[in-house]
Amino acid sequence: MPRRKASEEEVDVVERVQMLDRPDPLHRELVEHVVYLREQMAHMTRDLNRCRQERLLALNHKLRTD
Repeated sequence: MPRRKASEEEVDVVERVQMLDRPDPLHRELVEHVVYLREQMAHMTRDLNRCRQERLLALNHKLRTD
């Protein structure tokens, strides 16, 4: 899922931590958590899109058979 476009001064938090010379453990944990949440959101979005597609196909089939 593409993320929204960032403005010029807005940099992704993961990229900001990766730019640090020596990120501390809290920063690394933050990155891991953000990546995990993004993965979970991507899974949920895919599931939602699949359900919407199935619903539309079922509705289309119903309209054809009515």
